[in-house]
Amino acid sequence: MKTIVYVAIAFVVGSSSAAERLGEPVPCLKGLDPVALTQGQELPGDSGISTVRGRYRYLFASEENKATFEKHPNRYSIQLGGGCGRMGPLSGVGSPDRFLVHDGRIYIFASDQCRNGFKAAPEKHIEADDPPPTGSEANLARGQELVQRALVGFGGATKVDAITSLELKRVRTYQADGADKEQATYSRVIFPDQFRLEDIWHTGSSADFVRGDRGYRAEGDQAWPMDEIVRREFLKTFRRNPLVLLKARKESGFRAVAAGRGQVGDQEVEWLAIGLGGSTNTLGIDATTGRVHSVRYRGRAPSAIGDVQRTFSDFREVDGLIVPFGIAVSLNDSPTTQAVRFANVSVNPKLDDKLFAVPE
Repeated sequence: MKTIVYVAIAFVVGSSSAAERLGEPVPCLKGLDPVALTQGQELPGDSGISTVRGRYRYLFASEENKATFEKHPNRYSIQLGGGCGRMGPLSGVGSPDRFLVHDGRIYIFASDQCRNGFKAAPEKHIEADDPPPTGSEANLARGQELVQRALVGFGGATKVDAITSLELKRVRTYQADGADKEQATYSRVIFPDQFRLEDIWHTGSSADFVRGDRGYRAEGDQAWPMDEIVRREFLKTFRRNPLVLLKARKESGFRAVAAGRGQVGDQEVEWLAIGLGGSTNTLGIDATTGRVHSVRYRGRAPSAIGDVQRTFSDFREVDGLIVPFGIAVSLNDSPTTQAVRFANVSVNPKLDDKLFAVPE
């Protein structure tokens, strides 16, 4: 049932059960040799020649193919960490036996419709890092001034720097078993490097979390290591939250460049392009008040990749910080149905360290 809508991370975070444990590896690709598959051949693998990567167990037709796989696992393993190839690495996992080879790499899908959509236009569904923003010395200098203005808009640099943790909660209603049910989505951060997104339904829960350079995907009480591409994309989504992004302003690679003027609705703004970790996010800032009215980036909303804008509203004070509770989303300048409204925003809550614990 896991279909995470990552727009919720724009500004996010609940409870968790016992600490997760590493899950049993899942058989995949109908037992076919992945190296042969990438070369256009469907060769049955030998159960005596296998290896495990992430959540999957791969079988090989020969020791030579196994050695090839282990030398270049990122190339021959299922891409996107098992996320649906059409919906992206942060989606629910695809069926391990519903696959397609594109450009010598293996993708899996949640449905035949997803596989057909990907096959028709793969370039619309494959992530790539953004180039870092560039500009003149004057643009760079103005960029630093706008960073400071944006900090004022959130309540001041001192308030922002005093944040040690965040928890945001979103609730939506859905139909199941002939009745209304609630899904709670929680986003939790312990700065500087612990992030968790969790969905809780009436039937169970799922979560993705990162601690430092390690990440895991969990369902119920079982978890599997994240592929590196999943970890990177996961961190990108959190950094599309302007507050989280500004908290990272002292990290290596943070680059801020003034990018002209424009409007967000009726509000005149200055654009501030910020590059970090392979993602460029452009904030629309009221240069007078410092309030961030929008963020623009190249990403998903929810499946095909395009130009996304999140527009913020319903600004409220929470423990001295000014944060938006409402977010409207557009893709390629057309509104989407992914509007977000947070039920609760907590600043510096005490978060259980078990939420970010490495599974045993």
